[in-house]
Amino acid sequence: MNQLEEAVLLATLDEGGNTTIQKFSAIHIAAACGVSEFLIYEHFTSKEHLLDEANRYVAHHFRDELLRLCREQLPFPELFSKLLDYQLKHPSWNGFSLSYGHFFPHYGAKKAEEKRFQEHILESATFFLKSYDIVLEPSPTFEVYCFLLRELFSFAQLLISKEIPDTPKIRQNQANLILSGMSGVTSL
Repeated sequence: MNQLEEAVLLATLDEGGNTTIQKFSAIHIAAACGVSEFLIYEHFTSKEHLLDEANRYVAHHFRDELLRLCREQLPFPELFSKLLDYQLKHPSWNGFSLSYGHFFPHYGAKKAEEKRFQEHILESATFFLKSYDIVLEPSPTFEVYCFLLRELFSFAQLLISKEIPDTPKIRQNQANLILSGMSGVTSL
């Protein structure tokens, strides 16, 4: 990925985290990057492609942070709190993920790439659960992990919007709810 593509993706995340898909505009992205809309479409074939790549960018960064934190072998409430801190550091990314209704990209014609990415996420999530001595039988579906991530992202959005206070006790309670959900659900 070159600097222009990354700048366009970051501008997309800022725009997408603060607007609806109907109001989302590549013209605004181009203006934020100081380039023409035509130049954006040289790198991204459509608005949907741009949104999917922005979503992919968030998913990869989030996954990398999750795996980094899992390697620290923190108690789950502390891990959850650090993941919330990460989300709070990137409020537009969190808003983007919630606004566009999926946490992992849909590549359209690139079904094989989408499948590989989902398999990698499942492997990462399995590693994450095993690090907390949670082994689910049968193995959870990809949709279960997406559901659990939605819980994290939704809770982070409540903190970002200041709809609920950000206190250690509230974080602890939410972490316990999510952990109990992860230990009991294998399919939706």
